[in-house]
Amino acid sequence: MYQEIPFTGQNCISTRWVYSEKYVDGKRQIKARLVARGFEETEITQTDSPTCSKECIRLIFALLISNGWHCSSIDIKSAFLQGKEIEREVFVYPPIEAKSQNVWKLKKCVYGLADASRYWF
Repeated sequence: MYQEIPFTGQNCISTRWVYSEKYVDGKRQIKARLVARGFEETEITQTDSPTCSKECIRLIFALLISNGWHCSSIDIKSAFLQGKEIEREVFVYPPIEAKSQNVWKLKKCVYGLADASRYWF
């Protein structure tokens, strides 16, 4: 995911924790994930991610209905961590809890970066 290296003046992106709370079977669950603050990036990258157009979705629904097929969807846990290796150098400050004077050089794209969805695709 990352390599810890000494800080030598690299252009770094800060990180923050994002907490989400939900109830499953009446029990409260809290999840936390560390995200990069991508709006701090200065490098211009390709930020689009290929998706289906509205017309394609409608065509697929029409085919499903006319053939009596069923449609299912899935949610891929940790989707952005399943992407390919990052092709550029990105440095982030570790969270305060890491108590480190070093920075992290990312090996894979993380949630929050402008091109994260492109790398996952």
